[in-house]
Amino acid sequence: MTSETPPASYRSPKHKLLRFFEKSRDKWKDRCKESKDQIRYYRNRTQFLEESKKEYKQRAIELEGRVKELELALNSQAAVIEELKKKA
Repeated sequence: MTSETPPASYRSPKHKLLRFFEKSRDKWKDRCKESKDQIRYYRNRTQFLEESKKEYKQRAIELEGRVKELELALNSQAAVIEELKKKA
């Protein structure tokens, strides 16, 4: 019980149909290639941005630690200055 569809009958000449179908196929291939290129670009861009975000986050953590060290040093120097003022 197989129903086979008969081949389509076109009114246009075959040479015109051939050019039309080739052009249609080429457009489809071009769109597909553009889409794949765009997907590849966005994947690479996303990966770059994620790595960059990790680097900046690590740098921020390091700088916060450095700020705390400098604040402690500043506070200890301020304490030393206060002691010297009291002695003088």
